[in-house]
Amino acid sequence: MPKVELPDLHLKARLNGGVYARDRDTQSPLAIRTRVSRTGRTRVVFEFVYRSDGRMRTFRIGEYGGAHGKSLKEARKAAGAAKTKLDAQTDPNDEKTDDKKRRIRERANTFETVAESFLKELRHKGLRPKTLAEYERIIRKRLIPELGDLPISKVSRAELRDLRDRLVEESVSVARTCLERAHAILSFAAQEEIIASVPSLAGLAVSVASRTRRWTDQEIRMIWNAAETLTVPWSQYARLLILSGARRTELASLKWEHVQADKISFPAEDTKAGRWHSLPLAGL
Repeated sequence: MPKVELPDLHLKARLNGGVYARDRDTQSPLAIRTRVSRTGRTRVVFEFVYRSDGRMRTFRIGEYGGAHGKSLKEARKAAGAAKTKLDAQTDPNDEKTDDKKRRIRERANTFETVAESFLKELRHKGLRPKTLAEYERIIRKRLIPELGDLPISKVSRAELRDLRDRLVEESVSVARTCLERAHAILSFAAQEEIIASVPSLAGLAVSVASRTRRWTDQEIRMIWNAAETLTVPWSQYARLLILSGARRTELASLKWEHVQADKISFPAEDTKAGRWHSLPLAGL
């Protein structure tokens, strides 16, 4: 392969179809060749040609000129870097292949695909249908529209902060829940070795003011009396909610076998916390 001076005039001559041979630069390990596409477009391609494992190999650096092409200076620098890697027993094409595989993995592991895998894992864990439905609602209605197309590895602390800022204007509790679900998905990705680490939520927490509003005695009497106008079983249901302080879903799933002389027992599958507990009936 002949060595030639590679001023811009020489490169422009190649673009005009004046030179077609592959030449090597005199000032660097850079090589160039002219390629003509099927449509007749002429391209000047920068390369680094080297020997590895007894055969000649080519490391493509890029094209000359154009809005997205490389200058001669940039190409020489890239060829020098490739030569340095080769001297260090690192094949530059191997690293390029690793980068390509990483980009393919990123396209495959978007936030949406990992989120769906996370939901599938939750189904296998046997979550209560209502709890699972709430996870699905938050993830599919809130998180995927916001982050779905991003590679999971690109979901950074800054992305989570921007997400929080957008959602907190709508609802503080929604913003907090979305942050928690996004962090759970990222933790799942780290557990599956899809990402190396999980962005910290330190300083991103959204506080929800505790409830200070309480019904007055007059309001309780009004609700109690209004419940009398309801039909069975809603009248008894509303009054039992007032008397017991139990959750709506717990009383709605109540069965006679759960009611004893001195207490009501709520099985784990009917409680929000997933734990058995009882409600004393004395004094009701």
